[in-house]
Amino acid sequence: MRYAANFAADEHAGISGDEALKHLLDGNVRFVEGKETEHAREQRIARRTALAKDQKPFAVIVSCSDSRVPPELVFDVGLGDIFVIRIARHLAESNPIIAPRVRSGAVKVVAARYDLDTGKVELLK
Repeated sequence: MRYAANFAADEHAGISGDEALKHLLDGNVRFVEGKETEHAREQRIARRTALAKDQKPFAVIVSCSDSRVPPELVFDVGLGDIFVIRIARHLAESNPIIAPRVRSGAVKVVAARYDLDTGKVELLK
């Protein structure tokens, strides 16, 4: 298993949507169980330096603006692993950048619900 702290940017190249989703859900399991990856300070500094030159997130998360739901923590990922757009739902549905890509099928959309009590992410069908 590749944990977020060791999930280097060049490893993101060619990752499938299914692999990205599995990585996110595995991270959520670690979060729920209280077994998050330790993002050592030295690793964060090195990662931040590398990210100053380039970023290659393996997933884009369109999240609600709720401060209780920080995607980086909920999915146990590190700096640069995911690209997060925090927006109110009604704004996302009419956003001229997001909405057309979703409607055209250019992006894989996975709807999920976050349980504030347990921290678990549940995929919606």
